[in-house]
Amino acid sequence: MNRVVVALGAACLSTGLVATGAVAAARDPGGSGCVPSENTKRVIVRASDLGAAERAVAAVGGEVVAVQRGLGTLVADGTCPAALRGAPGVLAATVDASVEPLSLGTDAAAQPGSMDKVIDTIKARDLWKKGITGKGVGIALIDTGVAPVPSLVADTKVTLGPDLSIESQLTELLHLDTYGHGTHMAGIMAGREGPEATGAEYAADTANFHGVAPDAQVLSLKVANHAGATDVSQVIAAIDWVVQYRYSTGMNIRVINLSYGTASQQDPLFDPLAYAAEIAMQRGLVVVTAAGNNAASETGLIDPAYHPNVIAVGATDMKGTADVTDDTLADFSARAGGNAAPTRGPDIVAPGTSIVSLRVPGSTVAVAHSSAAVGEWGIKGSGTSQAAAVVSGAVALMLQRRPAMLPPQVKELLTKTAKPLTDQTPATQGSGVIDLAAAASAPYPNYPAQVQGKGTGTIEAARAGIHLVADGVELTGEKDLLGGTWDPVWMSSFTQGEITWGESGSTWNSKLWTGSGWMGEDDSEWDARKWYARKWKASLWAGATWSGGPWTDASWTTKQWTETGWSAGGWSSDVQLNGLASSIWATSHWG
Repeated sequence: MNRVVVALGAACLSTGLVATGAVAAARDPGGSGCVPSENTKRVIVRASDLGAAERAVAAVGGEVVAVQRGLGTLVADGTCPAALRGAPGVLAATVDASVEPLSLGTDAAAQPGSMDKVIDTIKARDLWKKGITGKGVGIALIDTGVAPVPSLVADTKVTLGPDLSIESQLTELLHLDTYGHGTHMAGIMAGREGPEATGAEYAADTANFHGVAPDAQVLSLKVANHAGATDVSQVIAAIDWVVQYRYSTGMNIRVINLSYGTASQQDPLFDPLAYAAEIAMQRGLVVVTAAGNNAASETGLIDPAYHPNVIAVGATDMKGTADVTDDTLADFSARAGGNAAPTRGPDIVAPGTSIVSLRVPGSTVAVAHSSAAVGEWGIKGSGTSQAAAVVSGAVALMLQRRPAMLPPQVKELLTKTAKPLTDQTPATQGSGVIDLAAAASAPYPNYPAQVQGKGTGTIEAARAGIHLVADGVELTGEKDLLGGTWDPVWMSSFTQGEITWGESGSTWNSKLWTGSGWMGEDDSEWDARKWYARKWKASLWAGATWSGGPWTDASWTTKQWTETGWSAGGWSSDVQLNGLASSIWATSHWG
């Protein structure tokens, strides 16, 4: 079919490709029919009105297959330039087979929650202009995995760490984001459409998609499956792995993003998940956490955000502008309350309402919230998850700017330079919206006092009623994912000593996880697991690829959970989440 690209006003996709007047007439001398050679080519058409141009395509039997409103373009099949020339709203139509859309179709200019507006709201563009783009800084994303969608495959943007999810035994699902949450976070933090460029070039480019730190790298650790199902023990294992191997194979992981949490009400200084996050901060990793989307329940911040040492991030609504003065606190954003840490509110807030980031075709989120899709690869998501991802990208910029800063100093710098929202208290917004321009020019921060936890609380209290279910039986009590007894003193000592994983990185010291699930005998095999220019095939998720049970008799050959405990064998059915996935992932708003 013939494909037609319609451009609004003066917007065009490349220099010299829009033909009008005599040039257009030369290509179609009669002005009243299609040139046969144009049947398989793309046509650029300048238009005075996009809506009228779309109607013109329909009127001549064409089909609009894509719209890039930010660029003022649309793509249509089934028509030709001569059929459109002279139609209402169409200024000119010209074939050019070499033109490719430069935008992913995320419609940045028109969307209230576009990354373009996010970047201006937090003043990241000011840093880009100075060459601060996150280069050399790695962010560990402990989430649902990452899919190799556009904006995440350029160069070595994503490195694949361990897959500790219950889908890790299926080769076609290993590391991949079947839920859709992790990819959205990765795009916000460090997505980049196109090859690496200078910061000034990123700053001037408002047509293409960019995350907050477009040159930062992402280390993806998958802990949850297509239903968002995971156990606290898997998340702790992932945090401990990052702490232990943060500098392996040349990495420079400086940030951990935790865009989820549980409603744990045990003391945060004893909670094992919060303790793992605390130790990560002590070891030089800035831990950025979602405050939670539970404002209505008045239960306070989620775990591990309620630990006083980490950076807890609440969400704002930008109101469709980059002007902070009209921003409001998102109605779902968690605030101080509850029994465990009643005075602990968010440290800072960041944009988190209808944020347009990357979509995984066929993922749970994409299918369940199809109305939230934007363009070919975008999707709108709201939550403190998105706000935390914004701050993780911001921290990467700060650490490139001042690499010697320690995690408590990073937190001090961001909180001291934030801009308070009007009519809000510290219990709801902390210090206010982050301001990177102010942070970059502020004096070197002091090292604030830190609390010291113990981590000897219970794993069951950390779950806060969120349980994995296999064959109708819940995983409860002091057992981890594969049935090992959770000894809090033992595990907290391993966490403190950075010896939770074996020397090769392939053995969890509770003797439950082995290298067969995700890594070879040494780090060199794991290091090779990077995406360079891998093409994403959306059809991978089109069928029942992951609708059945991810565990088989050959999976994790030493343990199986039955009604009487764990025994030899493997999972016989799908592992499901007893409760909403949003209870863990701290984001339930897609649209």
